[in-house]
Amino acid sequence: MVNGGLLKATPLNSRFDLTLIAPHIADAERLHVVPEICEAFYNALITKKAGAISNYNTSIGPLAKAFPGVDDAAYETLWTKYLMSLCAWAVYYEALPFIVMQTGANGVYIPQTEHAQNVGVSGVKYLQDTALRRLRALQDITKEYLCANADSFPAFCKTDICTGCDDAAPENDVLARYGLFYTVD
Repeated sequence: MVNGGLLKATPLNSRFDLTLIAPHIADAERLHVVPEICEAFYNALITKKAGAISNYNTSIGPLAKAFPGVDDAAYETLWTKYLMSLCAWAVYYEALPFIVMQTGANGVYIPQTEHAQNVGVSGVKYLQDTALRRLRALQDITKEYLCANADSFPAFCKTDICTGCDDAAPENDVLARYGLFYTVD
């Protein structure tokens, strides 16, 4: 388990080493989540979450909501439909280079395994580009959701974040955001 931040990771897939991911959670949230929802609202979410560790995968344990209070339905929806994915993709994006390339006594190296072939730096770049497109799309739809439902979130900084939310997005941006076509930025 990871302590701190909004994500407060739940049990990870055994294919990821927690020690390679955990150091990047705070940076990922600071760089990719906080600017989209504002720092005051981010801090309010951490306070409201009160250290709760959530689990939505019932095959590894009982259901445990991030915001279990009766009056927290809007927060639970925000978490499950928007922020959980946004946080996860942000962490993946930030951690990926450090998962593939590691630093040790003999410098920077790419670990090799017996039963798999490492894709190297070019594979990391491809995955990061893909993750960044998803991350940008999630940032956009999270912001749109928050702006449309700002009354449900008193600490949300609507006047700071929702400037231009009603403006129509350029067509190529919509296509890139919603994955209708494969696009290269």
